Amino acid sequence: MASASVPKDKRSTRIAIVEEHIRLENEHDLEGVLCTFGDTARYDDEAWGGHHNGRNGVHLFYERLMRALPDLQIEVQRRHVTDDAILLEVIDSR
Repeated sequence: MASASVPKDKRSTRIAIVEEHIRLENEHDLEGVLCTFGDTARYDDEAWGGHHNGRNGVHLFYERLMRALPDLQIEVQRRHVTDDAILLEVIDSR
């Protein structure tokens, strides 16, 4: 069964949140990054098999990431937007 198409204004809002999230990651603003997650925060790092659930789990993930890579700068190479997801291909541009 096909899902209904996401209205253009909602899609634009989702893209804006993702862009804000990347900006805040590049600024290493942990609290700002957390604000880009909803009430049921979840971060899945499929490449490493990491799954971080809830605000505390996501907070701990980003806290460790920012400590381990204090000069991390994410640069988006490609963005793929569908009604169900926004996927980013990124590199560390430092």
